[in-house]
Amino acid sequence: MKDLSFQLYSSMFLLFLSLRAKSKIEKPILWLCDPIMFPLVICGKGLGYKVIWDHHELPPAKFLNIPILRSIFRFAYKVSDINIHANNERMDVLENRLVQKAKNYLLMSNLPESFEPDEIRPTRLSDKFDTSRPFIYLQNSYSESRCGNEIMGALVESDINVVCAGNFSEFQEQFFSKNKSYFSKKVYSVGYISKKEMNWLLSRCLCTIILYRNSSWNQWYCDPNRLYHSMIQGTNVITGSNPTIIGALKEFEYNCAITLDGDGANQEDILQALNQIRNVDSKLNPSVKNLPLWKSYRKLLLSKLLELRF
Repeated sequence: MKDLSFQLYSSMFLLFLSLRAKSKIEKPILWLCDPIMFPLVICGKGLGYKVIWDHHELPPAKFLNIPILRSIFRFAYKVSDINIHANNERMDVLENRLVQKAKNYLLMSNLPESFEPDEIRPTRLSDKFDTSRPFIYLQNSYSESRCGNEIMGALVESDINVVCAGNFSEFQEQFFSKNKSYFSKKVYSVGYISKKEMNWLLSRCLCTIILYRNSSWNQWYCDPNRLYHSMIQGTNVITGSNPTIIGALKEFEYNCAITLDGDGANQEDILQALNQIRNVDSKLNPSVKNLPLWKSYRKLLLSKLLELRF
């Protein structure tokens, strides 16, 4: 850990030197995209740069429990020309902890880049997979932070087919080894897939499960791209009561979701939701039509950049 910190701050020091040299020639805008960059925010401002600080990744709560670090971080946040956040909830939780409001901010959710309605069957999906039978589509949901064991435990009890995208961790493989019979007959892994393959699965599955354990700010206030993709396809969703997820469902009036209590990290709650959703035909669901795309931020971002330069 010490070696990693040394390498990181050595890199930051070299970047500072290059910024200092460049500042003698021109005054460009400096865009920083990580909470650990707070020293460079202050350095950049000291060198006369306009600084944009992107907070799509929030600092660990323990980090801000240290008074001196919280004070420096607060100062960096205060002097940034623009602070960018993924959503209001993430901005509020950070500003409440810092007791500091941004002088200028921009909200940029993790919206899809495009709709791309085209779809193709995943190339790695087994020929033995029966598309006429209901199945659950899991989108890289196998880590502890995404309630992987609770989800898999509920699926074993439900005895339903599952298609998994992404790769399994060694920890998850150990879990599977205890339920070999179910996973050999019911679980189909397709690895990492294209958007067209994802569309094929989302448009045909009984539902998808999207959970984020309440173990950190980045988890609890996540702005999940996979939720937006599910809404575009009109897919049934089982999710936790994360404030950002609840906010997105309300904002786009998406009613094809079962929200579990808390973060949903309860196997019995997931099982009950699966039993409840068996009777819902996802193919009849309306897709969200008013969901903006990532490119919708272009004009707003450009106007903000022009304000900084002139």
